[in-house]
Parts: sequence; C-alpha cells; structure tokens
Amino acid sequence: MVDFTQIFASKARIKTLRTLYYQESPLPLRHVAVLSQMPLFSVQRVLNQMVAEKMVSQKKQKNYRLFSLNRKHQSYPFLAGLFELEMKNQIPARHDKKAHNLLDFIMNAQELIMEAKGI
Repeated sequence: MVDFTQIFASKARIKTLRTLYYQESPLPLRHVAVLSQMPLFSVQRVLNQMVAEKMVSQKKQKNYRLFSLNRKHQSYPFLAGLFELEMKNQIPARHDKKAHNLLDFIMNAQELIMEAKGI
C-alpha cells in the first residue's frame, strides 16, 4: 500500500519526485537540485531518504551518484497518475491566462479606439 504521507512529507520531496519523473535518464545530485529549483542540501537529504525507501534508484558513474525514479516501486503508478493529472491541468490554465490577457488587451485597445474616434 502506498503511504501518501511519505510522498507529501515535504515540498523538497514532491519537487524532487516531479523532477525525476520527467527525466529519461539518471541525473547527478546537482542537476536534480537545479531542475527542481531547491537547495542542494534539501535535495540531497530527500534523495538519501528515498534511496533508502527504494523509491529512487542510485547508481555510481565515475565520481558521480546518478538518481532516477524507481518505476518498479509500488508508489510509481500513483505518482505517474498524479503528475500526468497535474500536467493536464496546467496546460488549460496556461491557455486560460493567455486568453484573459488577450481579452484585456482587446478591451483596452477598444477603449483607446473609441476615445480616438470621440465616442
């Protein structure tokens, strides 16, 4: 059974999971921190926890430890569904914002045109 409290235990944890979910290949620690826009120490702490829980896989390559989401972990289907749902909801929200901005521009332009015509 998936422990949802563990998945949502911290902002660093969910951002790190999201970052790893969208990567096709394993990443070094610093890349995960940059992509997740989190402090290096926070990402390192949650990655170590998730490696111990086997949610995240770790492999060594030269002097680097590379991290990837463990797609065989029991929580992976839940995470995949969560991040896909999140992505589907973000796309319409972006379009809604663009549509609102366009409508605001049109309304402002219409007011200027009416003022220029003296209406």
